[in-house]
Amino acid sequence: MSAAFKRHLGHLAIGAGLILAILVYNAIPGRTVPGLGQPLWVTTFAQSIANQNLLALTSNNTGAPLPAPMAFGLPGAYSLALLLRVGMAAPTAYALMCAAWLALAYVGAIRLAVRIGLTPTRGALLATVWLCLPMIWGHAGYSMLSIGFALLPAYLVPVFDAGQPNTRQGIRRRALIALRLLIVGTIAAFMDGYTFVMYAFASMAWLASSIFADWRARRTKQWWSILAQAGALIVAASLYRLYIGGAGYWIAPLSAFRGWGIDLAFLVQPTSGTSWLGDLLHVGQHRDIDLWFGDRSVWDTTFALPLLLASVIAWQTAVSREGWRMAALAMLVFGVYMSLGPSLKAWSRRTDATVMADGNPRFMPESAARMPTGSGWASAHLPALNSMRAPYRWLGLGMLGMWLVLALSQRQGKSSRAAHVATWIVLLVSLPPPSVRFADGRGYHAMWHQVDHDVLKPFRKEVPPGSLVVGLPYNNDFLLGYLAAKSRVRTYNTGGDKNIALAAPHWPAPMRELEPGQFPVNLLDTAERLFISDAATALMIPLYQEPIASHAWPCLPVAEMEVSDEDDAPTNRCPAAIAQNVEHLLGPFNGIPGFRIVHTPSFILISPEPDFRDPRKRDERLAARLTAPPVYPLTPADMTQGVASQALLAGWSPVESDHVWSSDQAKLRLPLPRDCQTRTCTIKLVFHTYAASQLHPKDVTLRADNATVTESIRDDSFHDITIPLSGPSKLATVGIEVHGATSPYAQGESEDRRVLGIALFRVEVGFAAAPQ
Repeated sequence: MSAAFKRHLGHLAIGAGLILAILVYNAIPGRTVPGLGQPLWVTTFAQSIANQNLLALTSNNTGAPLPAPMAFGLPGAYSLALLLRVGMAAPTAYALMCAAWLALAYVGAIRLAVRIGLTPTRGALLATVWLCLPMIWGHAGYSMLSIGFALLPAYLVPVFDAGQPNTRQGIRRRALIALRLLIVGTIAAFMDGYTFVMYAFASMAWLASSIFADWRARRTKQWWSILAQAGALIVAASLYRLYIGGAGYWIAPLSAFRGWGIDLAFLVQPTSGTSWLGDLLHVGQHRDIDLWFGDRSVWDTTFALPLLLASVIAWQTAVSREGWRMAALAMLVFGVYMSLGPSLKAWSRRTDATVMADGNPRFMPESAARMPTGSGWASAHLPALNSMRAPYRWLGLGMLGMWLVLALSQRQGKSSRAAHVATWIVLLVSLPPPSVRFADGRGYHAMWHQVDHDVLKPFRKEVPPGSLVVGLPYNNDFLLGYLAAKSRVRTYNTGGDKNIALAAPHWPAPMRELEPGQFPVNLLDTAERLFISDAATALMIPLYQEPIASHAWPCLPVAEMEVSDEDDAPTNRCPAAIAQNVEHLLGPFNGIPGFRIVHTPSFILISPEPDFRDPRKRDERLAARLTAPPVYPLTPADMTQGVASQALLAGWSPVESDHVWSSDQAKLRLPLPRDCQTRTCTIKLVFHTYAASQLHPKDVTLRADNATVTESIRDDSFHDITIPLSGPSKLATVGIEVHGATSPYAQGESEDRRVLGIALFRVEVGFAAAPQ
């Protein structure tokens, strides 16, 4: 066999490995997509960036009123935006984007293997094994999280170069390596938080082991690499923090960490349907919420026994004078340890299906575990770790260590035949059942097109570009954000825990008053408040149930495929059933002019008639609804729900015990006493201004009718401003502007990102002085 033929055969093998990885991932453009819910969410941001320009990094279509940063996955969304901008269909573009990032991960893994000492074909085999692990393809439905896992070996390539004892490393070479470390760190930070933390640990372990393996020879030359990597990680994390800002994210209880920790049963026995060989040999185990804690992401992605055994076989020949084996061992041990969560679980099943902790059946009480692992304190208190509430994902770091041991054992001149055979076995066992896997990908692809037909098409028809839409009830709204971005409209609704936490403080009061999934008691009142305050131009009632519908359209009973846990099925309703349940909410609209109501099979849309755009007619409409004006002086504590809904139109936070905060712009709509219908009245607001000082004065402006009054506030004590009305009236609208308003987050006081203007304590109504 000639050398040229061997070379061509090697190239074919390398190409075949990438094709296999793309097939397993379900990233076949035009044929399959790897998921629906989070891919729609990623596409929302990508489409919004494409709608703007390629310098935009936030969405202006979802999470209104502020531009919405992307909690994770920005590199993927940006690359997807490039494809959408040239007119590619969203499902095809998403699959192509995933395939491109998988190709980058594949090439990066091969380069790392070659740097370690493997041939390119052996490196391609190891890269294929990595990308075909359940930890990668099993998270494909979680969008960029899986890409973050896929890229872990590629992230280590510049780390490897930084750790090499090259005596010719001059300033230029070191600067180039430091730049590569910064670029990779930034991509990792913005791609996914879990894998960024794993990359940080892996890179520092790699560099430290390289130095201490030959302390005397390297201590004076190689410390710069640790300092450069530490600096790159700090800068990358700071850039992400600057981009995302802060919010009062929910910190999960330890019972959640316990529920999403790995049970040893998951490590050693595959879940049915995740390994074709396991199913063939009938060694897979069926798992569901009735018996196990957590969810399918824990059960389906953590089967690691083949890779662990292969690394044990390879350990003897993975000796490395450079200290790499010890770095791999550190990743393996720490990753597996952290993946267990706060408690050791070994075939720890529920005693019955009703067992739960902190009100959630997926959470695990401490009593159900074998023993504590000792990581609970770190999970509860350490920054970053306390946000990683799915500890099983730490197994990705452990698997990286196992993979590196396999790679080290197959270097040229030291290759272990047993390790090579074990590598092939790991690949064969890790592959999912092909018919089931491809059926999933085709099902997601079909459902995506069905979403476009059933919802996007009528939404575009009924909602003109530039509209501002409220979706009620709000939830984890992947679909509405997607509809908004594709239709070039804006919505307050958004998807993802972090993005909801960022957006919710700025939502209009009628949204903030509701809990997720809760319908308003009086939909007519809610609609009028939204339209009168110009907070929205349309109110949408989805006839699908989020977030399940965005994963199995339109509902589990009739979806193309089964994509959710069995416990979701009893509570998941289809559009026809939801339409019947919300019909009574529309009853009060009968006979009430001024509204346009459109029924479609997938949603109901309520929008205002042109009368709502006429301020005089809006005032008349609101006055006709009043039962009795409030008693003045009026304090927030005196406001009933009805008065608050009428008075606090836009730009207000929820009422607190004795005050209510405005944003930098707010509106008050005040029903006036009867005497003000025959005499000209004045409105006096008593307030204090957030963060006003001599160095940072705040100009507070009130506008009512044709009058404008501005006062410069230079302290945080109580102040009052009186503004006259133009004549007798039943209602008074007072606009409030606070120039230079800021947030507690910007002031460094707390994670509260609300822009706070004035704290309103009292409203008084008086009579204007008679003209002389």
